[in-house]
Amino acid sequence: MTKKTKKKRPPGEYKLPPRVARNQQSAARRATHREQPPLPGYRHIFGAFGGFLLTLGMALFLWFPAHSLLQDLRERGVAAPAIVTDVNETAKFVKIKFTLGPRAGEEVELSEFSGMHPDFHAGDHMWAIYDPENPSRLLSRHWVSIPPTNFPVFGTSILSAFFLVGAVVLFFRRLWVLRNWPPEKPETIPITRVRLTKP
Repeated sequence: MTKKTKKKRPPGEYKLPPRVARNQQSAARRATHREQPPLPGYRHIFGAFGGFLLTLGMALFLWFPAHSLLQDLRERGVAAPAIVTDVNETAKFVKIKFTLGPRAGEEVELSEFSGMHPDFHAGDHMWAIYDPENPSRLLSRHWVSIPPTNFPVFGTSILSAFFLVGAVVLFFRRLWVLRNWPPEKPETIPITRVRLTKP
């Protein structure tokens, strides 16, 4: 009987077993692995977006009534002279009494402008512009011609922009982290089928 001689493979054709190759690849990845930065969660992204919607709603709630009041008084407002009768800093109201015109002698409160009132003192003379269709809506003539800086609206708008930028930054940072540090897939052990034969 002739002995079968095993053919030796050339060095270039030798392949490592799959498990050894996987271990070597894992070791190489660990050697070149950079520490993964914190991954922004969906809770933070949706929280920032919720803050944006909340502050945007507050800004619109403050801006729309003031804008509507100015537009109505500029279109159909009636100007009349008045005198300031009472100013209450705590309750935040300014009372005036008309001195001439069809509403002479009538005492009313000036309307709020985004929660603000003009800086008047009792006894000051001023001109007021009121809406003839709804006389309770009135402002000082100066505020109708040159509206004051609406700080409440500006403040909530800045907060709204801050939350929106934060949500966008967190979203794209999450994508960047997942692209550069993809989650490792669990190693699967190959299943070999064993064939049983009867002796």
